[in-house]
Amino acid sequence: MPAFAQTRLLRQPSYHNGKVAFIYQNDLWTAAEDGKNVKRLTATKATESFPRFSPDGKWIAYTSNREGYLSVFVIPAEGGASGQLTFSSSNDRVVGWAPDGKRILFVTSRGVGFGGTQSLWEAPLDGGLETEIIPDRAAWGAYSPDMRYLAYNRHAAQGYRKHYRGSAAADLWVTDLAARTFRRIDDPDYRGNWGFPMYGKDGNIYFVADRLPNEKSVKPGSPEVMKSINNIWKVSDKGGKPVQVTHHTSGNLFVPDMSADGRTIVYEESFGIWKLDVASGRTSEIQVRIEPPERDSPVETITIDSIADAFDLSPSAKRAAISARGRIFTIATEQGEVRRVTDTMAHDRMPRWSPDGKWIVFLSDRSGRDEVWISEERGSTARKLTDKAFRGVPGRSLELTVNSKPAMDGSWRIRITPAGDSRTLYYEEWVADRKAQADKL
Repeated sequence: MPAFAQTRLLRQPSYHNGKVAFIYQNDLWTAAEDGKNVKRLTATKATESFPRFSPDGKWIAYTSNREGYLSVFVIPAEGGASGQLTFSSSNDRVVGWAPDGKRILFVTSRGVGFGGTQSLWEAPLDGGLETEIIPDRAAWGAYSPDMRYLAYNRHAAQGYRKHYRGSAAADLWVTDLAARTFRRIDDPDYRGNWGFPMYGKDGNIYFVADRLPNEKSVKPGSPEVMKSINNIWKVSDKGGKPVQVTHHTSGNLFVPDMSADGRTIVYEESFGIWKLDVASGRTSEIQVRIEPPERDSPVETITIDSIADAFDLSPSAKRAAISARGRIFTIATEQGEVRRVTDTMAHDRMPRWSPDGKWIVFLSDRSGRDEVWISEERGSTARKLTDKAFRGVPGRSLELTVNSKPAMDGSWRIRITPAGDSRTLYYEEWVADRKAQADKL
């Protein structure tokens, strides 16, 4: 058996008790943290995203657009049938679970008050009416372990804009759910993201930021700010000085998720999945190898019936030369076999018969640029006639023509003009049959 390389582009991981769930090729997968026991849980034409383990590890909540809009689904962690929990025409995106395992947190644009901006809602695992958690805009969030508090971002992390500094950065807030009070955890020197908050059992909130040591003097858009790098940081839920936890250097750390016991955080890093041991601060990569699916045959058979882009009848009218999918063929006009004239990786097109029916002239870019080529009618030989690139008039294609009747000496003419403009001549050559024979490869 061949040894397959480590699979990349694994996204949006979640962790529970030695197992990781993730998205690969728009489907939901699981694997052991040593990379073994890889299992595919969904295989749909839809796009699955943001899988999150339930606190007891029995379920995985995830987002899917299989019904035409993003909705919340759950599936048994060992595999099985999925169940749909939300049915709104707005887009609902999973962000996590309530610590009691009875409800799934999701972000949605439904509701009123902020004109389509997002807010945090939750859906019961057993089904039922979804409810809004807080009357505020929110793009991500996580409950404290005792469910008294909620840490959340009012603005979404600008993941597609690295080094961002400004008013739209992901800001970190904590709300007391019983008292309905809100306070911001902030550092006036840092105007970047406090994204993807995770509430630890140690009273810290873990998040993604790209702080610099000299953040106070850094100007947005300056060369200095371009040195900022995404890493996981932590800060007390009471506020205070943030502390850097991971020390990656790529800047490509996104979408972390903390396990229900608060001991492990998994996250995207440079197109792979990494694991952080919260207590020790040690990080390690989870290397997953997914074997490519076996195909019925490495060769694909394609039927060409109505996709010819050019054709030309032979002088006898018994055969026609056609170009389709970058190849030249000849076919019988009544009965007979199909013959392949060219079979290269180049784009061969616009076939034209010689007046005697022995040769086929065509355009090809097999030399790296469009040139005129000539081949015997059965395709046994092919050679290049020209040694110059034909650059058509902007907005026009080239037209290849061959005179239908030979000259008195038996020679025949090849012309290249812009399509629809026979007066502008790019190339012309008279070819004698004996010359074509002598120049055969």
